[in-house]
Amino acid sequence: ADYKLIHYYYVEDEWELIDRKKDPMELKNVYNDPAYAEIREDLHRRLEELRVKYKDNSALSQKYIDQLLSDAEAGKVYGIDSAKVQAVKARRREVENR
Repeated sequence: ADYKLIHYYYVEDEWELIDRKKDPMELKNVYNDPAYAEIREDLHRRLEELRVKYKDNSALSQKYIDQLLSDAEAGKVYGIDSAKVQAVKARRREVENR
């Protein structure tokens, strides 16, 4: 594939678009570059088609993230302590309030 579309949704709701031909080391995010608008829209359309095909949606993803945070906060997830969960929740609130 010539391009890579990445969605970070655990802590922040951020997107990256990488032009793998021009940037094989994947160092430059061109998601907001107007020159890539058509490519970005096409990749989002294709992603949505796959999500429909495989019955995946952001609400379901968010449900699992919320459950993971709840389990981690209750000490049920190895390697994630309560302080880390609180930091993640605070960062998510910060992003939501932008």
